Amino acid sequence: MGFYVDVNGERLSADPVSARPADTRGFGTHVSRLPLGVACLLSLLCLGTMAGAASASSPTIPSNPLSVIVQRPGQVDAQFTGAPFGEIAGGPDHPNGGPLIATYDASGQPGQMYGWGYSTADFESVQAPVLSGSGAADDPYRMVSVYRAGDLQITETLEAVDGDFGFLARYRLENHGVDARRFRLIVAADLDPGPGYGEPGFSYDDEMRTTADYGVGVRDATPPSVIGAENDVQGTGGYFIERAGSNWTAFGEGAAGPYSYEPDHPAVLAAPATTGLTDRVEPDRVDDLIAVQWDAHRAVGLPPGGADTFELDWAFDRWDALSLRTDTVSKPHGSTQTISAYAANHAEPLAGSPLRWSVTGANPAAGSAVLDLNGKASFSWTGRNPGADTLTAFVDRNGDGHKDADEADAGGAFSWTGAPSSPPATGTPPPAATRDVIAPRISVLGPRRAKVRKVLRTKLRLSEPARVTARLTVVRRIAKRLGLPRILSHATPTRTTKPGIVELRLPLSSRVRRRLHRTASVRATLKITATDAAGNARTATLNLRLTH
Repeated sequence: MGFYVDVNGERLSADPVSARPADTRGFGTHVSRLPLGVACLLSLLCLGTMAGAASASSPTIPSNPLSVIVQRPGQVDAQFTGAPFGEIAGGPDHPNGGPLIATYDASGQPGQMYGWGYSTADFESVQAPVLSGSGAADDPYRMVSVYRAGDLQITETLEAVDGDFGFLARYRLENHGVDARRFRLIVAADLDPGPGYGEPGFSYDDEMRTTADYGVGVRDATPPSVIGAENDVQGTGGYFIERAGSNWTAFGEGAAGPYSYEPDHPAVLAAPATTGLTDRVEPDRVDDLIAVQWDAHRAVGLPPGGADTFELDWAFDRWDALSLRTDTVSKPHGSTQTISAYAANHAEPLAGSPLRWSVTGANPAAGSAVLDLNGKASFSWTGRNPGADTLTAFVDRNGDGHKDADEADAGGAFSWTGAPSSPPATGTPPPAATRDVIAPRISVLGPRRAKVRKVLRTKLRLSEPARVTARLTVVRRIAKRLGLPRILSHATPTRTTKPGIVELRLPLSSRVRRRLHRTASVRATLKITATDAAGNARTATLNLRLTH
């Protein structure tokens, strides 16, 4: 195995087992080194089938572009419009995503585990899912179902709004027993938005672990807290976002394995018996599973007739991703450098799109290729002169021959070794130094709606360190009707020191808030610009609905 250049120009390790970006956003330890309870929990939560396409018979929230699919009590999947697969492994028939409940007796000893994991007891349905709402910001789709875990009755409410890339999940637990009930609530998801076993694109032999079933953990502790995993080769991401007033006790992200089909697998009791998740994420590319837990009633039980509510946001992302692969980035001059390219969006190959590339430095070159049905293409250039080259490439989705802000790009630095074929003349300048020419990539996480507050907050995911600016605007007609300027707010410029998730804050003056409260909701536009240290800038535009 050689080195790889991924979408951010990073080199991947040559180790086929632990291949990962050199500057990973995750942190933590491999699942085999986690405490027994956590490793067992992750093992328990992954024992299902691969991802699949949605079934028309499944109860579904028809939100667009992300629908929400409910299958069996406590099992949920989500699917982007037009996508051949859902976001969760095993879906839609047996999605490995949703709540699990670990119960304990009065002395604190572990009892039964309920939910979708292997060797757990199924939830008992009390009320089938009921759908209401229109999908508007002030009237979201709402699907309510009721099921039981012994004496605990769970009312699950899922809310989704058209335009969002996620949904709200709320779990109200009521104790219908005669004694206090001790329990731990876990919400987990085995992320896998790609093909399942036997379907085109699926492979057990992916040495670089770049198929959609794999990802690298991401974590942002700034409220609202985010835990998730991303695949920068396939252009996919899945996240849990904490809700104010419903803070989870712990979180975790790691490998969904090792598998075990023994009926007395220690996960059945070991996970509830320990402290559970350990606030760690896996830095390697793994078959990823994300999970959070609440221990509010782990030591002090929920009293008879008592109730408690827990909620969080599920969020997903998709983007055009371009990755470049080569056997080595350094070669003797006079030889040829060959690059293999792969481009996808949400694990679907960008087939038929032109791939344009150029090289600056000691050996200028340029060309283009067409991505095949698998989203792949290759190209090469010859290093006639020793020195350094800088490669840039992009997927020209609209075929106009120019790099647009929303088109995937990638690049890297290459060197050619050896003495020149003839001594350079006195005063000949050295080969041009390589420079960064790739702009940061921006993805916006969380809902496409926000309540009018003193400070609006939204989370972004950046592919590299950058200075971030933003402004919130409304169209002239709305501004005139409300007596406001078109620009409602400028975000305080933020400079990040590493790639990953960052919070953007936009203050709203009291005058702006008062005027916005005159109407039920307002459509606004958030324009975000990220500029890296080399001066490369990219702008993303997001349509928001402001409510109160």
